[in-house]
Amino acid sequence: MDSSSAILIIDDNVDFCLNLEHFLVQQEYSVLSVFAADTALEALRNQQYDVALLDIRLADREGTDLLPALLQLQPDLRVIIMTGYASLETAIRAIQRGAYDYFEKPLDLNKLVISVQNAIDEVCLVRQEKQLLVRLQQELLQRKQAEQRMEAALAEKEVLLKEIHHRVKNNLLIVSSLLALSARIVKDPQAQRLFWESQTRAHAMARVHQHLYRSGDLARVAMPEYLRELVDYIRESFSARQVQVILDVADVVLTVNDAIPCGLITNELVCNALEHGFTGDTMAPCANHVRVAFQPAGNQLELSVSDNGVGLPSGWKLEENQTLGLELIRVLVDQLGGSWSLESEPDHGTTVCVRFSPRAD
Repeated sequence: MDSSSAILIIDDNVDFCLNLEHFLVQQEYSVLSVFAADTALEALRNQQYDVALLDIRLADREGTDLLPALLQLQPDLRVIIMTGYASLETAIRAIQRGAYDYFEKPLDLNKLVISVQNAIDEVCLVRQEKQLLVRLQQELLQRKQAEQRMEAALAEKEVLLKEIHHRVKNNLLIVSSLLALSARIVKDPQAQRLFWESQTRAHAMARVHQHLYRSGDLARVAMPEYLRELVDYIRESFSARQVQVILDVADVVLTVNDAIPCGLITNELVCNALEHGFTGDTMAPCANHVRVAFQPAGNQLELSVSDNGVGLPSGWKLEENQTLGLELIRVLVDQLGGSWSLESEPDHGTTVCVRFSPRAD
């Protein structure tokens, strides 16, 4: 028996109560006897009980009328009816009003103890389930609050990242504008070309941050849209060139760390093709073209820029040419952890191919 289990005896027969209380205390239960309905209700307001042993007829109230009030105060309470006036109707009425069990006087104490212990076990199980439910609800509430805090923090970081991308884009466009202004001021054609090349590179990087600022994904760049915008800008810069630029870009999404090198490589190669790949003799609208392709190649991605222009001079060797543009491509390919190749024949155009494995987020 568990001495922490509390039993309330409600009977107006004092001697009967005291004898039953003595017996139950010997069974190591905690017992309180009361002799009136109001006293019973007060006892339930002051302490939690597991079982109430209720006489069917009290001096001040019928036990079956008192039973709902007991359960209203303590819904987990198990009420066992005791009566010296046995009748089937009385038993049914007691059970209908929420009684746990029903005993006739004189009591069979052994059977009563079994019923009391079963009731206590049931109450303990119900209370444990309620406690578990409360803990689960608290954990769910705490988890929901943590998720709300995380969502708020992520929303704040998203705003900050958007602002960063917006400011970086603006700063790069300012640099691009300054370079364009410098190119117009200087008189030396070589210096003008260097300023212009630097301007297009700054603009290519600015496009990445502009794309991130406008999109819902602040960490990855959709390459079809980005390369189309970049190529459109380059074509506008070569408005006098009658060369068709063909895009063949798969639905690829890259991290910022991969997208910027790819954009700069594309910028270098397309600008070089449009500037050096076609001479006045080869300019024929719709016949001349530059093709930009970005497609999966096994487990890697392949970025290629090809043209059908004049090609490189006979005897030209890659390792013997250390121009800024080629050095920049080497550095950018190294950043991607990839490899690249260049193929060209006089009067048959040039193809540059870059292969790399995209990095995870």
